[in-house]
Amino acid sequence: EYMGRDRIIENAMFRHLRVPDPGLMAAVAKHANKSKEKISMPQVIDHMTKSLCTPVRQTVLNFKALDRMLHPFHWNLVQLTLKHREEKGEEPLAEVMEKIEVARKKMTEIGKEAAAKSKPFSLRVSTRPNAIAVLNQTVTAFEKVYAQEMLPHLRKLLEIQRELYRLPTIQTTIPTVVLVGAPNVGKSSIVRMFSSGRPVVQNYPFTTRGVSVGHFYLSDDTQCQVMDTPGLLALSPSRTRNLMENLTLRCVEYLPCVAVFVTDCSGHAGEQSNLPDQLQIRNELHERYPDRVWIDVLSKSDLMTPTTDVPAELSHAIRLSTNVTESAGANQLMNLLLTEAQNIRNRLKQQEEEKEKETQQTQNLETKTTLR
Repeated sequence: EYMGRDRIIENAMFRHLRVPDPGLMAAVAKHANKSKEKISMPQVIDHMTKSLCTPVRQTVLNFKALDRMLHPFHWNLVQLTLKHREEKGEEPLAEVMEKIEVARKKMTEIGKEAAAKSKPFSLRVSTRPNAIAVLNQTVTAFEKVYAQEMLPHLRKLLEIQRELYRLPTIQTTIPTVVLVGAPNVGKSSIVRMFSSGRPVVQNYPFTTRGVSVGHFYLSDDTQCQVMDTPGLLALSPSRTRNLMENLTLRCVEYLPCVAVFVTDCSGHAGEQSNLPDQLQIRNELHERYPDRVWIDVLSKSDLMTPTTDVPAELSHAIRLSTNVTESAGANQLMNLLLTEAQNIRNRLKQQEEEKEKETQQTQNLETKTTLR
């Protein structure tokens, strides 16, 4: 928020004079009278300009660098959140930052012109009234631009920042089990079965339902996470993925995970999750992420009849009944996931060691170069 005209002037002067305790204007004038050197008013105004404009510029630069600062998964969450804001009619982030930059540049020009105008003056007694007049004119010009052209957009930027801070965090450096499939196929039951405690529901602004995240542990006490992602619907020429579905795809794409595709062949998942559509979704994901470890699961197998047609591509799938924990395939699935999670952990550990080794080699090379 704006600190007020007196504080701006005091802050600028004391930055220039390097007085440790910013007091009143009288203290500045007293210091100026005792000083043997002429206090440069252009430098004072320059400090005032920088104290207003530099933090704003750095904030905008930080927002522009989010794609480089964040993990790809978190960066995609930011993009989905910003797209959701735009769909609600909010101003795009890029436009907000552009308007802030225009106002900042205008304030910078005001500071430059004022600094040039103030060259003949200092805070000594003889020229102090003229110096204070220039300062007041400059601050008045700053206030006008700040209040009318910058502050409204800074508040929008702060609102976006707060919304991003509230996004639930998903760990991106631990083995993850991502449960995918159509709506109502029984993914949440599997999350509860695997979790050592009660799953935490992560709510995102662009989803109408939360994402359940549970945790389990490997034999070496390494923590892993298991996620129930929003259901996917079959694509058609007139339909594209919505924001909730894109969250599911980002989980599979960017997290170190094993993908568990859950299919319900019993016919109890609802019309939007009919078997042909489920198979279309499965095949789409299988082709899209060929390098992902893939496990097929048939849910609600106790509701299937002898005449239920199980597709050939699911003949190898692990079968779970409605009561997941008592299913014959529960232990099989648990053991398989523990094995795959351990494999992911080993790969992550190897990547960490290689990265650490590379960093050490770079440091050694820099040390040798310095010694030479």
